[in-house]
Amino acid sequence: MGTIHSLPGSIGFPRGSDRSGHDSAEATTTKGVFRRIVVGVWSVLINMQRRYEMRRALLDLDDRALKDLGLTREDVTREADRMIRFG
Repeated sequence: MGTIHSLPGSIGFPRGSDRSGHDSAEATTTKGVFRRIVVGVWSVLINMQRRYEMRRALLDLDDRALKDLGLTREDVTREADRMIRFG
């Protein structure tokens, strides 16, 4: 990338880059586009995994803990049914 330049009160970004930190020229190349797609897909998969783990954790809570959170067993079961099941 290049040297990071910043103005007072702003976040520093490398010269010639867009706000995502990608070089402007690279962002339009096949390699740059592919990289952005891969990063986007990876982010989606990470978020799906986090949601799955949170839904599993909710299923493991007892009814008293769910009540403390303002949830019912029915709420948690309905949310858990939204999980994508592989295999």
